[in-house]
Amino acid sequence: MLSFDEALEALLDKAPDFKCPTSETIMADNAVSRIISEAIVAKTSTPPFDNSAMDGFAFRLEDIKEGQTLPISQIVFAGTAPAPLQPNTAARIYTGAMMPEGADTVELQENTNYTKETVTFHQACKKGQHIRRTGEDIHAGDCIIEAGTRLLPAHIGLIASCGIESIKVFKSLVITLIASGDELVKPPQILKPGQIYNSNLPMLKAALENAEFKVISKQVEDDLAATISALKASIATSDLIVTTGGVSVGDADFVKSAIETLGEIDFWKVAMKPGKPLTFGQVSDQGKTIPVIGLPGNPVSAFASFTLFAQPFLYRLQGRVMTTQPDVSYPIELLEPISPKREEFMRVTLVNSGKGLVLKPYNHQGSGVLSSVANSTGFARIPKDTTTRSGELVQYLPFNALN
Repeated sequence: MLSFDEALEALLDKAPDFKCPTSETIMADNAVSRIISEAIVAKTSTPPFDNSAMDGFAFRLEDIKEGQTLPISQIVFAGTAPAPLQPNTAARIYTGAMMPEGADTVELQENTNYTKETVTFHQACKKGQHIRRTGEDIHAGDCIIEAGTRLLPAHIGLIASCGIESIKVFKSLVITLIASGDELVKPPQILKPGQIYNSNLPMLKAALENAEFKVISKQVEDDLAATISALKASIATSDLIVTTGGVSVGDADFVKSAIETLGEIDFWKVAMKPGKPLTFGQVSDQGKTIPVIGLPGNPVSAFASFTLFAQPFLYRLQGRVMTTQPDVSYPIELLEPISPKREEFMRVTLVNSGKGLVLKPYNHQGSGVLSSVANSTGFARIPKDTTTRSGELVQYLPFNALN
């Protein structure tokens, strides 16, 4: 079996073997979670002109002394173009308003006494205070977002602030998601003896769609011919196949055999808990080859394998420049020492104990306990063949930092 690090490295190294999607131009305000294919360059400076950072008064510093009163020669609102400042006068100015030509300083209104006609200054001022300078944030021509970046809401605002309406992004990958298992039933059907509701398919579909992938979802019975048929039919319409269930060693586990029938297995099984039966390979038909990732069937194992392996691979395949795993550690609270034989990824919640931040494990770590994911904030990575005691530092992988 490969270690966690070996498996992740092997998986990501395989991404360049497969063709990345082409680009398309879309409106920037519809691009959240998409991955840009070309660096975005600012068309304008931000801010595009010197402006006031506060409500107050704009003036030339040489025109005032403490206790001095100046007449107010104009009022400048945001969005208007001021006249040049007359010597020995002040301009009433509001936050974001353009600085009048000749003014070099702003004083807060609360540090003055003022009427409609005059303003009196009561404290010394520093030249240039409370002014946002042209290009203080961004200069025209600056690269504001590198290619391969997954766009977050703040990126969308940044793009708009530079006057950019449309951008180039990679076309979304089409993922076929296949759940395997005779026991699986779709809500709201009534369960018969031995049946369970299919939680993996909607969970993984939601995760993929949240990342702006296009998803085709299927369910297949525990049958080799049916599994081969489902995989083969998906090759023509998909960029990648993700399966869940059927990759272990049971008599009804046919996904691994089906992959081998249509292609080959690159690796099978990872020395980790949960998620050991992870499978990666490729399948071909009619001259087209696409990757396939086989996730375990237990819900927590499926979530862990998807989050820690499939998701990074999909982003790499999509064209995203991936960062490394978060390098943060916190002390963990344990009822008793643990000594895992395989590297373990415990579901934990980062909480403030009153003495600082600690990782509190969910009280039931079974691979079928999906509530351990829904009610946790991340994984605590526990090394194999070591004894971890309460209070020791362990690596923390927050769920929201892994996507």
